[in-house]
Amino acid sequence: MEPLTIHITNVKDEYFIALSDIKFLEVEQNYVDFYLVNTVVKNVRMTLTNAMELINQNGGFEVHHLAMVGRKHIINFDKVTAINYKDAEIQLEGCSSPISLSKTAIKDAKDFLVKCNKRGVLCADTFLMQLLLPLDQLNSGAKTYENGVEYVDLGLPSGLKWAACNFKGENPGKWGAGRQWGVRKWTNDLRKSSYPHYDVRYGKDGEPRYHFNKSEMKPSMDAVHMTLKGGWHIPSKEDFGELFTYCKGTYCFTFDHENAIKGILLEGKNGNRIFLRISRDRPSETFYWTRDVHENHGPWAVNIPDEFFNIEVALLGKEMGKPFTIKEGHITCTFQTYEPHFEAALRPVTMGVEGE
Repeated sequence: MEPLTIHITNVKDEYFIALSDIKFLEVEQNYVDFYLVNTVVKNVRMTLTNAMELINQNGGFEVHHLAMVGRKHIINFDKVTAINYKDAEIQLEGCSSPISLSKTAIKDAKDFLVKCNKRGVLCADTFLMQLLLPLDQLNSGAKTYENGVEYVDLGLPSGLKWAACNFKGENPGKWGAGRQWGVRKWTNDLRKSSYPHYDVRYGKDGEPRYHFNKSEMKPSMDAVHMTLKGGWHIPSKEDFGELFTYCKGTYCFTFDHENAIKGILLEGKNGNRIFLRISRDRPSETFYWTRDVHENHGPWAVNIPDEFFNIEVALLGKEMGKPFTIKEGHITCTFQTYEPHFEAALRPVTMGVEGE
């Protein structure tokens, strides 16, 4: 198989560079230096964005693991051997000194390491090790079923039981199958014009105006209930409120066979627990649908908070003998209305009729 390459010219010279030979690129004004495994090509007249576009002609990050980090660097994450969050530096294979990044860029670098599953590098951060939990330890108190679906009894006052996994998720770390609100079947068409629960009116300018036309979710609209049957259904706002009020919340991350996964571990007073995953693609906008509707603004969703950046800083402060500022056990969720034609995650709940 031919290696992935890019073609560049430098004054009178030209180069065909294998992407696997790139350690990193560094820009200075309108010139880019290519730091390769066996040589350095300096003063190539282009912008960093131009260089990234050339690289991406071979495919996206999942193909070559090269990404722009900050305003000055493109880094090959296959070459990263260590990351130093405290000093905002990363060390690359074959480089005598680390690369310095901004605080924002070092966070982006960590996210790219997660995407390409550099578990050894991530776990070299001792304060991150405090957040690591094996995949098979995310749930406890499960192994009870309704209609063949596993649930966990968290000892909640209502008696409600929460599914061990997201809807259609194979294990607690899987995102599962999201849905539009009140739509039973999955679709890749998320346009407003295709969503079934909008009324359409046209303004004087001829443009469509979409108005959400549901005041409640009927059982026939509940993808969880219609698929899993029995007592399974989508939780209400009150259900999510009870979950976060009566359970201790702890941020953690885990690994499946391919990727690192972030989320919140919620532990009931009886010691049983479940894991709510944070979206990999849009961590600050992780939404789970509720069944409830705001009378004026559409359906309610729960925004699961992503505080990993803050908690990493707090854990680092703890290592350095500074106050631990994150309050463990006081993680709260935020309710907000969400566009119903968008897709959000589903977490089933039931009152728990045991039986296979």
